[in-house]
Amino acid sequence: MNPDRIYSQHRDEALAKQITAGEYVTFVAMPFTEHFSYRSRNVFDEVIRAAVDRASERREVLRPFGAPKRTDEDPGIARVITEDIVVSILESHIFVADLTFENPNVVLETGVALGLKPNGQIILLLKGQPDELHFDIRTIV
Repeated sequence: MNPDRIYSQHRDEALAKQITAGEYVTFVAMPFTEHFSYRSRNVFDEVIRAAVDRASERREVLRPFGAPKRTDEDPGIARVITEDIVVSILESHIFVADLTFENPNVVLETGVALGLKPNGQIILLLKGQPDELHFDIRTIV
């Protein structure tokens, strides 16, 4: 994965997609596995999707929010998943990361988002205390 190459190849198209989109795109990075009392599908549906739906219902923005997207929901076609993730982060209006358990993939994707997006387009979630996170991330939660 080379985020700089991906950025230079896709930034203009990503910006065009953001400007012309009929609805806001939310990309979600989160653990997919069930862990202790953590149920990823419940967090996605009952927290993230519910918040996106509520934001659209409020009608305080220029366009509605589309359904949030997770990487595991893409069709099972042969592709370079890490590049698809970087492009999805770049193309999205909002990036949401669930840092519960500091999943290495989610932390990596959060770092990519922090490098590609303004902080106002990044939402970080955590079940637990921020002091449980690595110090590099703890300061931005």
